[in-house]
Amino acid sequence: MIGSNIANLGSRKSDRYIKKDISYDVYIDADGQIYVSQRFLYKHNGEYNAFSTLYNGYQRTMIPFGAQMRSIYGSINNQDYLLLGDYNNQSFVRSFNLNKQHNIYEQNYVYNTLENYIEVAPDRETYFGYDYFFENTKKGNNGEDAMIDTYHLGVVKQPGSEQTYYHIEIKVPEGYLLQVENQNHQGYLREYVYTYDGELNSDFLLDLNIVRDTTPPIILDQKIGHDLREIQVYFDKDIDESSLFLGNIQIQDTDRVFPSKTDASIHPYKVEVISGKQLNIYVSGITDQPDEAYSIDIVGLQDVYENALTPDPHTITVIQNNFTF
Repeated sequence: MIGSNIANLGSRKSDRYIKKDISYDVYIDADGQIYVSQRFLYKHNGEYNAFSTLYNGYQRTMIPFGAQMRSIYGSINNQDYLLLGDYNNQSFVRSFNLNKQHNIYEQNYVYNTLENYIEVAPDRETYFGYDYFFENTKKGNNGEDAMIDTYHLGVVKQPGSEQTYYHIEIKVPEGYLLQVENQNHQGYLREYVYTYDGELNSDFLLDLNIVRDTTPPIILDQKIGHDLREIQVYFDKDIDESSLFLGNIQIQDTDRVFPSKTDASIHPYKVEVISGKQLNIYVSGITDQPDEAYSIDIVGLQDVYENALTPDPHTITVIQNNFTF
């Protein structure tokens, strides 16, 4: 949940000069652990005059019950601070107070609150943030994939607030995809990452299904490597080396510009995966010439998530200009 409210303290209120940026970044790892980084930035766009002065505010932020704090950080009087470990015993002069006794109950959810006193001078800014995580209670029992689940996020707008901008990013690791259940959701979904950027006009609820990535691997690039004996093919996902067999790879020279240089026979003699996404095919029979054109036929190639390269067999056509060694 993203929920906070702020109240101005004292007279000569400067609310209308305060621009608020809220960042909420979530990463769900392959074990289903949820890591959250929430950051607040307050910028005072006013000057010292009859309508604008030092801004004093009090903010309360709701943190879902069960969150385990990793760090609390911020800027006080232009000095940066970081709290780690036993943050409750740190002294921070009216700031970063975790009140575990103040619980909020809403629709069967329980929230703890974090409280901050804020001071921002005209033409200055201050920030603070919290990093916390949730353990995965699913734990992949009975062979169950710990990642396959639904992530719910409620974004709550403080009534009457203005100039409050949100950046929300939710990511899952390679091998998984996000699907949005909400028909009229705000934001953008790009395979494994959801983002929202902008001023919040109303509350919204986001339901993200985490599913297995069943899309085939995509070839990003291919080229002659360090010498005439190496062809490099780059994919967007890690390749399953056990799906590679020399007998399933054929290479043909397709150069018709320089018939005297056309390679009659190119033989792959070794194939290996480098750093997961790079496939190296070691060959003999390629000659040195100004331009090189050839095709590679690959059968049965899969990524590590058991998705086959399509179509199968797959033909890669390569034209490498200004080729010379």
